[in-house]
Amino acid sequence: MHLTRRLGFSALAVAILMVTMSAARADVKVNVNAAGASATSSMKFKIEGIPNPGPCGPYINEPLWNPGPGSIGHYCVGLNDPTNNRAVGQAQYFGPGTSVANPSWCVGDAQAGGGGLHTETLPDSAMACVGLYQAPGGTALGSNPDSLLRVNIARSGTTVTLTIPTINVNGVPVGSGGMQIRQVNANQTMIAEWRLIVYPNQAAADGDVNTDGFGSSFFGKAVLESGTGVPTGLSTYGGFTGADFVVQDQGGGKLTLRPVAGFSKNAMVPDASTAVVVLFSDPRSLDRPVAVPSSTPIGLVLLALALLASGLWVIRSRRGVQAA
Repeated sequence: MHLTRRLGFSALAVAILMVTMSAARADVKVNVNAAGASATSSMKFKIEGIPNPGPCGPYINEPLWNPGPGSIGHYCVGLNDPTNNRAVGQAQYFGPGTSVANPSWCVGDAQAGGGGLHTETLPDSAMACVGLYQAPGGTALGSNPDSLLRVNIARSGTTVTLTIPTINVNGVPVGSGGMQIRQVNANQTMIAEWRLIVYPNQAAADGDVNTDGFGSSFFGKAVLESGTGVPTGLSTYGGFTGADFVVQDQGGGKLTLRPVAGFSKNAMVPDASTAVVVLFSDPRSLDRPVAVPSSTPIGLVLLALALLASGLWVIRSRRGVQAA
């Protein structure tokens, strides 16, 4: 009776056995310091469950403007499947009174090109992007102005004003840049997240170790997601609302977000000249665990191994009882 129960438990365990697939994540943070006199970039990657594989990072507080226009980029691949599991991040800042951007991509739009800041030429693979696909792919995603969620920073007295440039797309005025995700199978979850934060000073910015807006004067977060375990579409938090963005369902599991024309946010601070502006992008992908049916070859092998292990464990347990 005990043996039958134990074997039954083992068979159930194999029936719900889950095989975890790959995942990728790119965190890109740009910190524009007081009065915009300097800026730094920090990037962290996690691919196939391994933080900064390769090693590839983490890259913390790299000078981005000191002074002079700057652009920093890093490209990372998975150790187990480097062809399909890749992530790329960029940070761009062009000085006080101009714009800052931090595009980043993982999975699909960071797969091809053989290294460097290259992205694939096919726009409809699995992807999670803070930034928009631009034909013909490659480095176009980082160089085309429309691919970037660019933020202009203006300081006056006790006000920091954050705006996104307005452009025309097919005759329609919209904000420059955006986010994209595409889920290609039922097990995937694709998420693109963008945060815009203003702190009253550098000490407050340094105290927000998780970049979640703690101690900030303004915090806005937009999350575009689709897939297993998450709501499909846009979620906004803090100073952002659904009225700040337009989301298009382009079919085939692909969603595209753009800021509205005239996007503008004001942050009230004690002194605008000491305020710190942070952009944080966090695209991530996850292939959810897949159940292995016991009728498949791999399922039968796993079932046999589980049954064998269970039988040996029961025999050893019974011997131990008899010996006692």
